[in-house]
Amino acid sequence: MLLRVLADGVPIDCGGVADGFTGCYGKLPAIGIAAVATIAAAAVVGHAVLAALVPQLFNAMTGVPTGGGEGLLGGGSPTVKVGGLRVPVLPSIGPSVPFAGRVLLVGEGNFSFTAANLGLGRAIPQNVTATAYSPDGRFPPDVLSRADQLRAMGANVRLQVDARNLPADLAGGAPFNTVIFQFPHPGGPRTGASVAGRQLMRDFFASAAQRLAPGGKVVLTLRNQHYVSHWRPAEAAAAAGLRLESVTEFHQGHYPGYGHVTTSAGATSPDVSQGFTFVFTRG
Repeated sequence: MLLRVLADGVPIDCGGVADGFTGCYGKLPAIGIAAVATIAAAAVVGHAVLAALVPQLFNAMTGVPTGGGEGLLGGGSPTVKVGGLRVPVLPSIGPSVPFAGRVLLVGEGNFSFTAANLGLGRAIPQNVTATAYSPDGRFPPDVLSRADQLRAMGANVRLQVDARNLPADLAGGAPFNTVIFQFPHPGGPRTGASVAGRQLMRDFFASAAQRLAPGGKVVLTLRNQHYVSHWRPAEAAAAAGLRLESVTEFHQGHYPGYGHVTTSAGATSPDVSQGFTFVFTRG
């Protein structure tokens, strides 16, 4: 695909190589077309490298918008602000949450994310440990029923496992290759949610790092830039000895049957149709 960069730096689609030159640049001799094609290809590759290595420089050079207040990509922006830097968000054309090796899922309110991934054949049930926590220790009948279904498939399902205290609540056994926390929330009043969210991030990453296998990944999905900015997950992960590896779009539709619920009494289940999936590794 050939891109034409306008004066303000915003790239637009100029069609395919076969028709793009006449549509965007008029008639050109064959040798000129070949030269322009070569330059355009080099520019596209160069931008991709810059996007991966120097996010801020890439945005400044290309004029790509870097909004980031509301919604998934802050008004169409392909970046998310993490620790003062703009990090490229990778597109997702299918299930993007890592699900490899021995998998631990925490905060599974109704176990539907576990069921969705197993239904897609992304892991064998015997390699999956799914956990949930409720402040009052009670779970609805449908949650208990799904837990029994997962156990019947061979998965390990545990109730009252606190994501902030995994070394104690999941003591013993082999470490995990992938630890997943989907759309966490500390609960409580909205006025203190930012402070409580930052504390939740610190406690979770410190806890998960102690049950993580060498080379393992800790995966966190948040709804939008607001939570990223206020909860500061990258800072919490760094304090636990983890570094950010990638950020990918999350789309609920890639996980048939997945429906997020909250375990806070009286709280409304949030919209998780899209979000950001962060992957952290050691060192």
